[in-house]
Amino acid sequence: MLARTWVPPEKPGAGGHRGRYLWTDAFGIINFITLSKETSSPIYLILAKRLVSAVHDVLGRTRDGPARLPRATDDKPLKGGLRIGNMDAQGGDCVYNQFGVQLARAVHPHFVKHREGGDGLRMVWKISTNMKTVLVPSEGYLDAATGFGIYRLLERAAELLYGPPSGVLIDEISKYRQLMSHEGKLKANYDPLDLGMGLWVCHFFRDEDWARTLGSQSLEIAPIISVSRRLAFREFGTCLGLGCYGVDGDLKEGLTVVIDFWQKLVDDLSDENLRPITLVMYAAALVPRGKLDADREAMGRVTRLSFPAIFARGGTSNGLVIFRHHLPPMDLWHTVLPAAMGSPDPSGRQLNGLVTSSTIEPDPSHDFQTALVRVFNTNTRKVMHSRFRVAGDPPRYCPDGDYEMDGVPGRQSKIVMSFLDPGGAKTGRVFPTGSPVDTLTLPDGSTVQASLVDVSNPGVFVRASDLGIGDLSFLAPPAVEADPALKIRLEQIRQAGAATMGLDPGVESVPKVVMVFPPPHARLSPGIDIKCLAMSMGQTHKAVPLTLALCLGAAARTEGTIPHELAAGHEKGGVIVIGHPSGRLEVGTTVRDGHIVSAELHRTARVLMKGEIFYE
Repeated sequence: MLARTWVPPEKPGAGGHRGRYLWTDAFGIINFITLSKETSSPIYLILAKRLVSAVHDVLGRTRDGPARLPRATDDKPLKGGLRIGNMDAQGGDCVYNQFGVQLARAVHPHFVKHREGGDGLRMVWKISTNMKTVLVPSEGYLDAATGFGIYRLLERAAELLYGPPSGVLIDEISKYRQLMSHEGKLKANYDPLDLGMGLWVCHFFRDEDWARTLGSQSLEIAPIISVSRRLAFREFGTCLGLGCYGVDGDLKEGLTVVIDFWQKLVDDLSDENLRPITLVMYAAALVPRGKLDADREAMGRVTRLSFPAIFARGGTSNGLVIFRHHLPPMDLWHTVLPAAMGSPDPSGRQLNGLVTSSTIEPDPSHDFQTALVRVFNTNTRKVMHSRFRVAGDPPRYCPDGDYEMDGVPGRQSKIVMSFLDPGGAKTGRVFPTGSPVDTLTLPDGSTVQASLVDVSNPGVFVRASDLGIGDLSFLAPPAVEADPALKIRLEQIRQAGAATMGLDPGVESVPKVVMVFPPPHARLSPGIDIKCLAMSMGQTHKAVPLTLALCLGAAARTEGTIPHELAAGHEKGGVIVIGHPSGRLEVGTTVRDGHIVSAELHRTARVLMKGEIFYE
């Protein structure tokens, strides 16, 4: 009740502040989020957002009034001092992580300094809000460990949001690690609040040697700690740390004694300066780990295993993106991953990609930065390059742009996908049989010509005219779906092509069969070199799959193939324009001495949802 009714004093108190500390507010937000998860009530998330807004309105302003600190602006929030940044109603969690990283980078050189007359590092405890003046030059026992822990947590948050570590705060973390190695700077403290905060930091990294050492020292001190002047919030800090780290026996009973003692007095605390910090630490001490394991077991709740995943659109396809380090042990993949997709793959095939390196550089043709990410496809053992627009600090993918991709509504930023040495991804050869055209024999004894090509992904390319289709100008997915006999024949061609390529005909996903035909009239298909209609998993594709488009583009530039025959004389500068049911797509192929060096096309992408995948 007090937490709902308390408001900051109108004038600064004796301590020179309005009764709030930034770290107090941070714990308050954590408590609200915890309550939201425990009660499934959205009201606590609303309160958390209100508290974030309140903090935003306070930071970066003068202590005795509403004026901003000098030079602080919305676009450059740290110009005037310690100001986190704008509230963005459209932003997500990643926005606040970026603000946190930005703030951490800005304050670090003011808190961590080189010693005068030497090369060693030291810390200071307090600086002015404009970051120009050292207010308290002393260094506490656990300042380095606390900084190390907080910066590591920011790094972890960035990893969860964006993927494997990419150097977020790596230099700052290295300096904190160096400071922690100094004698006496990783030592348990007899101060109740410091003791608790040390354990709180340790519990995030309890498998690391430094955390185990500090945790053990703290547990030895906790039973014998003596306090000359008791303050509720400091003892609640001890309870928080012990509760997070995990204790039993006498220490666990001691936590209950301390909380019960102060619980009777907390409503009568008269010091306005200490009331908010006391209330926040009281709530944190009551639910220290953000979960009530004992209560959940008593209520018969079943703990379910999960891992984070992203559901994203890439081009005209949707799929799950999962970081490998989030996955359960590999022996569970064959059941967990197909179940996550909702349609187990009978081949047991896994689709994986591994980011091996990335670079950020200015785009000379635009006023923004682009990133080049090198990706190793562990399924095909091939390398691809992805270049896309980035923004922010640290730089992240920015979907905003004016590129229009047929088959996808709206405009977004362009993603340039380059596939290096894409030939023979599955079979080891561009033409698995050694021939650009093969004759396939079907179950009824009839034959059909096909180009069996393996570039990025295997494809079986047949002339639509060879399948008895009359007016090719009206060949579209609805017409094929309405013709069961044609679909059966296409599947027979696909299976015959698979067997001829040395692949398993029973695997429906590889290879894919594609009907190709020339554009009927220039006025109906201006600029298009060749048209196609692809089958994917027994269904007509509404556009054309990315890897199949690459395969078709490469085939159209290789003499002797059916696609080359139909597109002859049309390709310009190595670019083939493919017409598909949703529009058109340009594929660029670099061929040198008959070898396919690379294939390139343009896509767009967007994250549709982030969440958890549960499994048993």
